[in-house]
Amino acid sequence: MAHQFLLVLLVAAARCQAQIYDAIQEDACQSDGSCSTALLQTANARKEATSASKPMKSLVINLDTRPDRWEHMQGQLKPLIASGAIKVERVPGVNGSTANWEGQLEPEHNLEQILQEVTDEWFSMGMSKSMAGKLLKVISRGEKWEDGERGCTLSHFEVWKKVAAGTEPVLVLEDDLVIDPDLADIIAEVPKMPKEVEFLYLQYRTAFQGLLLLPLDATKDGHSLGKEVGHITKKRNIWEADFLLDTGAYIIWPAAAQTLLDQRPFANSVGLQTTYLVHTGGLKGHAVYPAPVHQLSEMGYLNATSATLADGDIVRGGKDSNNGGWLR
Repeated sequence: MAHQFLLVLLVAAARCQAQIYDAIQEDACQSDGSCSTALLQTANARKEATSASKPMKSLVINLDTRPDRWEHMQGQLKPLIASGAIKVERVPGVNGSTANWEGQLEPEHNLEQILQEVTDEWFSMGMSKSMAGKLLKVISRGEKWEDGERGCTLSHFEVWKKVAAGTEPVLVLEDDLVIDPDLADIIAEVPKMPKEVEFLYLQYRTAFQGLLLLPLDATKDGHSLGKEVGHITKKRNIWEADFLLDTGAYIIWPAAAQTLLDQRPFANSVGLQTTYLVHTGGLKGHAVYPAPVHQLSEMGYLNATSATLADGDIVRGGKDSNNGGWLR
Protein backbone atom coordinates (compact mmCIF):
# COMPACT_ATOMS: atom_id res chain seq x y z
CA MET A 1 0.00 0.00 0.00
CA ALA A 2 2.81 2.37 0.89
CA HIS A 3 4.49 1.67 -2.44
CA GLN A 4 1.27 2.46 -4.34
CA PHE A 5 0.85 5.75 -2.45
CA LEU A 6 4.45 6.71 -3.22
CA LEU A 7 3.90 5.90 -6.90
CA VAL A 8 0.84 8.17 -7.00
CA LEU A 9 2.89 11.00 -5.46
CA LEU A 10 5.68 10.53 -7.99
CA VAL A 11 3.23 10.58 -10.92
CA ALA A 12 1.56 13.76 -9.59
CA ALA A 13 4.94 15.43 -9.14
CA ALA A 14 5.97 14.51 -12.67
CA ARG A 15 2.77 15.98 -14.08
CA CYS A 16 3.27 19.16 -12.08
CA GLN A 17 6.86 19.44 -13.32
CA ALA A 18 5.70 18.93 -16.90
CA GLN A 19 3.10 21.66 -16.53
CA ILE A 20 5.72 24.06 -15.13
CA TYR A 21 8.07 23.18 -17.98
CA ASP A 22 5.32 23.79 -20.55
CA ALA A 23 4.52 27.14 -18.97
CA ILE A 24 8.18 28.16 -19.10
CA GLN A 25 8.42 27.06 -22.71
CA GLU A 26 5.25 28.97 -23.58
CA ASP A 27 6.73 32.12 -22.08
CA ALA A 28 9.90 31.54 -24.09
CA CYS A 29 8.02 31.16 -27.34
CA GLN A 30 6.29 34.47 -26.73
CA SER A 31 9.60 36.26 -26.23
CA ASP A 32 11.94 34.75 -28.80
CA GLY A 33 9.91 32.29 -30.89
CA SER A 34 12.26 29.39 -30.07
CA CYS A 35 9.68 26.87 -28.86
CA SER A 36 7.97 24.12 -30.80
CA THR A 37 5.00 24.77 -33.08
CA ALA A 38 2.74 22.73 -30.79
CA LEU A 39 3.72 24.78 -27.73
CA LEU A 40 3.30 28.02 -29.67
CA GLN A 41 -0.20 26.99 -30.68
CA THR A 42 -1.00 26.08 -27.06
CA ALA A 43 0.28 29.40 -25.78
CA ASN A 44 -1.62 31.42 -28.38
CA ALA A 45 -4.81 29.44 -27.78
CA ARG A 46 -4.53 30.11 -24.06
CA LYS A 47 -3.98 33.81 -24.71
CA GLU A 48 -6.92 33.93 -27.12
CA ALA A 49 -9.15 32.28 -24.55
CA THR A 50 -8.04 34.80 -21.94
CA SER A 51 -8.58 37.81 -24.19
CA ALA A 52 -11.95 36.50 -25.36
CA SER A 53 -13.23 36.06 -21.82
CA LYS A 54 -11.92 39.39 -20.51
CA PRO A 55 -13.08 42.55 -22.27
CA MET A 56 -10.64 45.44 -22.38
CA LYS A 57 -11.38 48.36 -20.10
CA SER A 58 -12.23 51.53 -22.01
CA LEU A 59 -12.18 55.00 -20.44
CA VAL A 60 -14.16 57.65 -22.32
CA ILE A 61 -13.49 61.31 -21.47
CA ASN A 62 -16.68 63.37 -21.55
CA LEU A 63 -17.58 66.73 -20.01
CA ASP A 64 -20.69 66.84 -17.85
CA THR A 65 -21.86 69.74 -20.03
CA ARG A 66 -21.80 67.58 -23.19
CA PRO A 67 -24.40 64.81 -22.84
CA ASP A 68 -24.83 64.98 -26.62
CA ARG A 69 -21.29 63.76 -27.12
CA TRP A 70 -21.77 60.97 -24.60
CA GLU A 71 -24.87 59.87 -26.47
CA HIS A 72 -22.89 59.90 -29.70
CA MET A 73 -20.11 57.77 -28.21
CA GLN A 74 -22.56 55.28 -26.76
CA GLY A 75 -23.79 54.72 -30.28
CA GLN A 76 -20.25 54.29 -31.59
CA LEU A 77 -19.29 51.86 -28.82
CA LYS A 78 -22.45 49.77 -28.78
CA PRO A 79 -21.14 47.10 -31.22
CA LEU A 80 -17.87 46.78 -29.28
CA ILE A 81 -19.73 46.35 -26.00
CA ALA A 82 -22.17 43.85 -27.52
CA SER A 83 -19.30 41.76 -28.90
CA GLY A 84 -17.63 41.61 -25.49
CA ALA A 85 -14.53 43.43 -26.75
CA ILE A 86 -14.67 46.25 -24.20
CA LYS A 87 -16.28 47.40 -20.99
CA VAL A 88 -16.82 51.15 -20.82
CA GLU A 89 -16.36 53.64 -18.03
CA ARG A 90 -17.19 57.31 -18.51
CA VAL A 91 -14.57 59.66 -17.04
CA PRO A 92 -15.88 63.19 -16.39
CA GLY A 93 -13.81 65.68 -18.35
CA VAL A 94 -12.02 68.51 -16.57
CA ASN A 95 -13.27 72.05 -17.13
CA GLY A 96 -10.14 73.93 -18.10
CA SER A 97 -11.53 77.32 -17.12
CA THR A 98 -12.05 76.43 -13.45
CA ALA A 99 -9.63 73.58 -12.70
CA ASN A 100 -6.61 73.94 -10.44
CA TRP A 101 -3.63 73.23 -12.70
CA GLU A 102 -0.71 74.39 -10.56
CA GLY A 103 2.07 71.82 -10.45
CA GLN A 104 0.59 69.95 -13.42
CA LEU A 105 1.03 72.50 -16.21
CA GLU A 106 3.64 75.14 -16.87
CA PRO A 107 2.26 78.70 -16.85
CA GLU A 108 3.19 79.13 -20.53
CA HIS A 109 3.75 76.93 -23.58
CA ASN A 110 7.16 75.99 -24.92
CA LEU A 111 6.22 75.47 -28.56
CA GLU A 112 9.44 77.03 -29.78
CA GLN A 113 11.35 73.90 -28.73
CA ILE A 114 9.12 71.70 -30.90
CA LEU A 115 9.28 74.02 -33.89
CA GLN A 116 13.05 74.19 -33.65
CA GLU A 117 13.24 70.39 -33.51
CA VAL A 118 10.99 70.05 -36.56
CA THR A 119 12.75 72.60 -38.76
CA ASP A 120 16.21 71.35 -37.85
CA GLU A 121 15.48 67.65 -38.37
CA TRP A 122 13.08 67.85 -41.30
CA PHE A 123 14.52 70.72 -43.29
CA SER A 124 18.12 70.99 -41.96
CA MET A 125 17.60 74.62 -41.13
CA GLY A 126 17.89 76.31 -37.77
CA MET A 127 15.14 78.46 -36.32
CA SER A 128 15.78 81.07 -33.71
CA LYS A 129 13.45 81.52 -30.76
CA SER A 130 12.30 84.88 -32.09
CA MET A 131 11.52 83.43 -35.53
CA ALA A 132 9.64 80.53 -33.93
CA GLY A 133 7.62 83.04 -31.92
CA LYS A 134 6.71 84.97 -35.07
CA LEU A 135 5.62 81.77 -36.81
CA LEU A 136 3.46 80.82 -33.83
CA LYS A 137 1.71 84.17 -34.04
CA VAL A 138 0.98 83.59 -37.73
CA ILE A 139 -0.70 80.27 -36.94
CA SER A 140 -2.50 81.76 -33.92
CA ARG A 141 -0.67 79.77 -31.26
CA GLY A 142 0.27 81.94 -28.32
CA GLU A 143 2.21 81.34 -25.15
CA LYS A 144 -0.93 81.15 -23.01
CA TRP A 145 -2.99 78.03 -22.49
CA GLU A 146 -6.50 78.00 -23.86
CA ASP A 147 -9.18 76.67 -21.53
CA GLY A 148 -9.95 73.82 -23.93
CA GLU A 149 -6.42 72.49 -24.25
CA ARG A 150 -5.85 72.89 -20.51
CA GLY A 151 -9.01 70.87 -19.76
CA CYS A 152 -8.11 68.25 -22.36
CA THR A 153 -4.63 67.77 -20.90
CA LEU A 154 -5.84 67.58 -17.30
CA SER A 155 -8.53 65.08 -18.34
CA HIS A 156 -5.91 62.75 -19.78
CA PHE A 157 -3.94 63.09 -16.54
CA GLU A 158 -6.96 61.74 -14.65
CA VAL A 159 -7.22 58.82 -17.05
CA TRP A 160 -3.51 58.03 -16.77
CA LYS A 161 -3.79 57.88 -13.00
CA LYS A 162 -6.44 55.17 -13.35
CA VAL A 163 -4.34 53.24 -15.88
CA ALA A 164 -1.11 53.50 -13.85
CA ALA A 165 -2.90 52.09 -10.81
CA GLY A 166 -3.85 48.94 -12.73
CA THR A 167 -2.05 46.06 -14.41
CA GLU A 168 -3.72 45.85 -17.83
CA PRO A 169 -3.69 47.96 -21.01
CA VAL A 170 -6.64 50.34 -21.36
CA LEU A 171 -8.42 51.81 -24.37
CA VAL A 172 -8.67 55.59 -23.94
CA LEU A 173 -11.16 57.58 -26.02
CA GLU A 174 -12.25 61.18 -26.30
CA ASP A 175 -15.90 61.83 -27.08
CA ASP A 176 -15.84 63.12 -30.67
CA LEU A 177 -14.88 60.00 -32.60
CA VAL A 178 -15.99 57.76 -35.44
CA ILE A 179 -14.88 54.16 -34.94
CA ASP A 180 -14.29 51.69 -37.76
CA PRO A 181 -16.07 48.32 -37.34
CA ASP A 182 -12.88 46.27 -37.12
CA LEU A 183 -11.58 47.91 -33.92
CA ALA A 184 -12.78 44.79 -32.07
CA ASP A 185 -10.39 42.68 -34.17
CA ILE A 186 -7.50 44.97 -33.22
CA ILE A 187 -8.36 44.79 -29.52
CA ALA A 188 -8.45 40.99 -29.72
CA GLU A 189 -4.83 41.02 -30.93
CA VAL A 190 -3.51 43.18 -28.07
CA PRO A 191 -2.40 40.22 -25.87
CA LYS A 192 -0.16 39.01 -28.72
CA MET A 193 1.54 42.34 -29.36
CA PRO A 194 5.32 42.67 -28.85
CA LYS A 195 6.33 43.61 -25.34
CA GLU A 196 7.88 46.87 -26.54
CA VAL A 197 4.44 48.23 -27.46
CA GLU A 198 3.38 50.48 -24.56
CA PHE A 199 1.47 53.31 -26.25
CA LEU A 200 -0.55 52.50 -29.37
CA TYR A 201 -2.07 55.32 -31.43
CA LEU A 202 -5.48 54.43 -32.90
CA GLN A 203 -6.34 57.96 -34.05
CA TYR A 204 -3.85 60.52 -35.27
CA ARG A 205 -2.94 63.11 -37.83
CA THR A 206 0.48 63.22 -39.38
CA ALA A 207 2.82 66.03 -38.49
CA PHE A 208 2.53 67.35 -42.03
CA GLN A 209 -1.26 67.40 -41.79
CA GLY A 210 -1.24 69.10 -38.43
CA LEU A 211 1.71 71.46 -38.71
CA LEU A 212 1.89 72.19 -42.44
CA LEU A 213 -1.65 71.26 -43.53
CA LEU A 214 -0.30 68.91 -46.20
CA PRO A 215 -2.32 65.68 -46.71
CA LEU A 216 0.66 63.35 -47.12
CA ASP A 217 0.48 59.63 -46.42
CA ALA A 218 1.83 58.80 -42.96
CA THR A 219 4.04 56.02 -44.34
CA LYS A 220 5.61 58.19 -47.02
CA ASP A 221 6.44 61.56 -45.48
CA GLY A 222 9.50 60.15 -43.71
CA HIS A 223 8.75 61.68 -40.32
CA SER A 224 5.36 60.57 -39.00
CA LEU A 225 6.05 56.83 -38.79
CA GLY A 226 9.26 54.85 -38.39
CA LYS A 227 9.48 51.25 -39.55
CA GLU A 228 6.73 48.68 -39.95
CA VAL A 229 6.66 46.20 -37.06
CA GLY A 230 4.14 43.68 -38.38
CA HIS A 231 0.56 42.86 -39.24
CA ILE A 232 -2.21 43.18 -36.68
CA THR A 233 -5.17 42.30 -38.93
CA LYS A 234 -5.57 41.62 -42.64
CA LYS A 235 -6.26 45.33 -43.24
CA ARG A 236 -3.90 47.00 -40.76
CA ASN A 237 -0.30 46.93 -39.60
CA ILE A 238 1.63 48.21 -36.59
CA TRP A 239 4.30 50.84 -37.21
CA GLU A 240 6.74 52.58 -34.94
CA ALA A 241 5.47 56.10 -34.28
CA ASP A 242 7.76 59.09 -34.67
CA PHE A 243 5.87 62.38 -34.96
CA LEU A 244 2.10 61.86 -34.82
CA LEU A 245 -0.38 64.41 -33.52
CA ASP A 246 -3.54 63.97 -31.40
CA THR A 247 -4.57 61.75 -28.52
CA GLY A 248 -8.20 61.13 -29.46
CA ALA A 249 -7.91 57.34 -29.23
CA TYR A 250 -5.10 55.11 -28.03
CA ILE A 251 -4.32 51.98 -26.04
CA ILE A 252 -1.93 52.60 -23.18
CA TRP A 253 -0.13 50.26 -20.79
CA PRO A 254 0.34 51.11 -17.07
CA ALA A 255 4.09 51.74 -17.31
CA ALA A 256 3.56 54.22 -20.14
CA ALA A 257 0.85 56.00 -18.16
CA GLN A 258 3.24 56.45 -15.27
CA THR A 259 5.98 57.66 -17.62
CA LEU A 260 3.66 60.36 -18.93
CA LEU A 261 2.54 61.39 -15.43
CA ASP A 262 6.17 61.70 -14.41
CA GLN A 263 6.64 64.36 -17.12
CA ARG A 264 4.44 66.84 -15.28
CA PRO A 265 4.30 69.78 -15.35
CA PHE A 266 3.51 69.76 -19.08
CA ALA A 267 4.67 72.75 -21.09
CA ASN A 268 2.39 71.93 -24.01
CA SER A 269 -0.98 70.30 -24.71
CA VAL A 270 -1.35 66.57 -24.16
CA GLY A 271 -1.05 65.71 -27.84
CA LEU A 272 2.09 67.74 -28.45
CA GLN A 273 3.80 66.73 -25.22
CA THR A 274 3.13 63.04 -25.93
CA THR A 275 4.35 63.49 -29.50
CA TYR A 276 7.57 65.11 -28.35
CA LEU A 277 8.19 62.39 -25.77
CA VAL A 278 7.70 59.66 -28.39
CA HIS A 279 9.87 61.50 -30.90
CA THR A 280 12.74 61.96 -28.45
CA GLY A 281 12.62 58.34 -27.23
CA GLY A 282 11.14 58.88 -23.78
CA LEU A 283 8.06 56.83 -24.66
CA LYS A 284 7.83 53.80 -26.97
CA GLY A 285 5.05 54.84 -29.32
CA HIS A 286 3.48 52.69 -32.01
CA ALA A 287 0.53 53.23 -34.32
CA VAL A 288 -2.04 51.15 -36.15
CA TYR A 289 -1.97 52.01 -39.84
CA PRO A 290 -4.35 52.85 -41.40
CA ALA A 291 -5.90 54.47 -38.32
CA PRO A 292 -9.12 52.70 -37.25
CA VAL A 293 -10.51 55.68 -35.30
CA HIS A 294 -11.13 59.21 -36.58
CA GLN A 295 -12.01 62.52 -34.96
CA LEU A 296 -15.04 64.18 -36.41
CA SER A 297 -13.10 67.42 -36.83
CA GLU A 298 -10.48 65.74 -39.03
CA MET A 299 -13.29 64.35 -41.20
CA GLY A 300 -14.49 67.89 -41.89
CA TYR A 301 -17.69 67.91 -39.89
CA LEU A 302 -19.12 67.65 -36.40
CA ASN A 303 -22.80 68.25 -37.06
CA ALA A 304 -23.54 65.33 -39.37
CA THR A 305 -23.91 62.84 -36.52
CA SER A 306 -26.80 61.25 -34.72
CA ALA A 307 -26.14 63.62 -31.84
CA THR A 308 -26.05 67.15 -33.21
CA LEU A 309 -22.97 68.89 -31.90
CA ALA A 310 -22.41 72.62 -31.61
CA ASP A 311 -21.27 74.54 -34.70
CA GLY A 312 -18.39 76.01 -32.72
CA ASP A 313 -16.86 72.57 -32.29
CA ILE A 314 -15.75 72.30 -35.91
CA VAL A 315 -12.45 74.13 -35.46
CA ARG A 316 -11.83 75.59 -32.06
CA GLY A 317 -14.04 73.29 -30.06
CA GLY A 318 -16.57 75.70 -28.59
CA LYS A 319 -16.50 77.12 -25.09
CA ASP A 320 -17.24 73.81 -23.35
CA SER A 321 -15.12 71.56 -25.51
CA ASN A 322 -11.82 69.99 -24.49
CA ASN A 323 -10.60 70.42 -28.06
CA GLY A 324 -7.79 72.90 -27.93
CA GLY A 325 -7.88 73.55 -31.68
CA TRP A 326 -5.71 72.19 -34.45
CA LEU A 327 -2.93 71.18 -32.06
CA ARG A 328 -4.20 69.00 -29.27
